Amino acid sequence: MKIFYLQDIPQNNKKIITVTLHESQKDNRFIVDPKNNHTLTIGIDKRKNITRRMLYTLMKKVIVVSQQHKLKKIAVRFSDFSLPKIRMQAKDLAESLAIHFEMANFEFVHYKTPPDDGWDAIEEVYIIGPKNKAIEKGIERGQII
Repeated sequence: MKIFYLQDIPQNNKKIITVTLHESQKDNRFIVDPKNNHTLTIGIDKRKNITRRMLYTLMKKVIVVSQQHKLKKIAVRFSDFSLPKIRMQAKDLAESLAIHFEMANFEFVHYKTPPDDGWDAIEEVYIIGPKNKAIEKGIERGQII
């Protein structure tokens, strides 16, 4: 899986699906608006109640739910994972995002017979946020681990 950190979603690629976190709903929804923009909305608990452990589970849930919808390229906002109760520096949060995204996407398939439609692995993740060297270094470090 490739993880990119950008300031905005690339407009030339229509296959990138935006994944957002929404606290007013409990279920996951795949939405197509009239402009043909696709969004996967994941329901979460109230932001002020989310602990660090719940945050790590939420990071993995983003990948798992995307795999269930057979998505290959997704975009998430970095600010969705910055929560008030959790005091993490941006570099540490970015590193955790990369680690948990990679861990959730891993499946040992070396000895398995490939399915006809291919594996459900995510190919590319775009993390969208303001330009920040610390966040970029955190993502690089998280992918190494």
